[in-house]
Amino acid sequence: MTSEFRMEYNGFILRSISPKDNEFLRSLRNDPRVSMYLPDTGQIGVERQTRWYEDVYRVSPNQQRFMLERDDVPLGTHNLTDINLNPPVKYGEPGVALHPDYWGKGIAVTGMRMLQHYYFNLVGLDIAVVRTHKDNARMIANFKKEGSQVHQVSEEEFRALGLEITDENHLYFVREKGKHWTLDALVEISFDPQDLDAFPK
Repeated sequence: MTSEFRMEYNGFILRSISPKDNEFLRSLRNDPRVSMYLPDTGQIGVERQTRWYEDVYRVSPNQQRFMLERDDVPLGTHNLTDINLNPPVKYGEPGVALHPDYWGKGIAVTGMRMLQHYYFNLVGLDIAVVRTHKDNARMIANFKKEGSQVHQVSEEEFRALGLEITDENHLYFVREKGKHWTLDALVEISFDPQDLDAFPK
């Protein structure tokens, strides 16, 4: 994303990540309560974190990474990866990594609603595909709260979308456009539609 994205909703800010977020992102990634769900559970240093940030913006046009914050305090990241705007089905994979200190407070769901508004109403996705670790009970419970808005799919259905199955420890879900929350209290959105030109088509 070349321009700065910013969305405000009920006191929460969803914005593009920046280099100033690197230390928070590294501490989040290194927290054992988070890393236990990652393929690589080892600790990462400053240099590796810096390389990750540079790679996201230099060589990964089909990824977008956002910071969720409130009162200038970073809470966690909300991401959109594997973006494909090539018909007949336009899809992307949203993700969330909330700092464990803020788990269980409804914050992740608020951020997910903001991200949904972005990828359905601004990017124009038809579906969002989601994978989560089978032991991540908190995230699975969040999906189930949405009822008919989200349904679980098989590995075969996931592969049919052209997405890779990384290991056998994940469950797969699809959220369809038209079956998601709408935001009725948006305060501000700053967004350049030309940023979408970088996405694969």
